[in-house]
Amino acid sequence: MPPQCYTYTTISDATRLTTQGPGGGCDNSGVFNSVTASGPTYVRFVCPGGTRLASSPPNSVYGYGYSCGTYASGWTNTTYPSVVGQTVYAVVCFAYGNNTCYGSVSQIPITNCNGFYVHGLYAAPNCAYRYCTQ
Repeated sequence: MPPQCYTYTTISDATRLTTQGPGGGCDNSGVFNSVTASGPTYVRFVCPGGTRLASSPPNSVYGYGYSCGTYASGWTNTTYPSVVGQTVYAVVCFAYGNNTCYGSVSQIPITNCNGFYVHGLYAAPNCAYRYCTQ
């Protein structure tokens, strides 16, 4: 198994779910601190906050985004790896307003860790950009 399957940060925050409304959530600080991060932060999403990144652009009465406790909502439409130990690389888009990919983060690794996924996430491009879960 790849090392990220054993060393990761667990996030169980239910406000990241696509069913949650807007807010000021921001993933360019804290665990995703862009100043100190030299590579991705390996994250395992767990219940009650979902177990993987959103698979479609979150939509609300205000347009794309405006959910998951933020305004620019991160999602990916990649095919998750089916083989244990396998890693795929994906693009995360941030939906905002009328645009499903207002900003993006490229080449995030997603690893199948035998029953769960670990996402290698980078600091979001701006504040009010946040990774959303399902």
